[in-house]
Amino acid sequence: MKSPRSALCKTSIMASADIFNAFGEKLLQEPRFKAIDDLMFQLLMKASQDKKFVCEEADRALNTMASSAAPLPLLCQLQRHVCHNNLCIRAKAAASLSNCISKMVSVIPPNFLP
Repeated sequence: MKSPRSALCKTSIMASADIFNAFGEKLLQEPRFKAIDDLMFQLLMKASQDKKFVCEEADRALNTMASSAAPLPLLCQLQRHVCHNNLCIRAKAAASLSNCISKMVSVIPPNFLP
């Protein structure tokens, strides 16, 4: 994803979305936290870029990540990026955090909410 070539970068982002689809919750288990944290940071950086098609693909990958992974470990991972110095990264992390929370709310039984 660190390649300066936009087409190669987009392809690697699409591959990361496929990884999230295939492995989902298994990626957020303890030994893989550092690798997923690095991948998440790269996706957040690419989602805040000025290249529109790379940005859109990174947004799709982040949405795939939020829909396929377990919400609670993902919230812990995203929490680190919500306080980032870069405002764009912070905004993309907050949007992913919102998607994750909305997934959690949709799982709660209706009679549980006040």
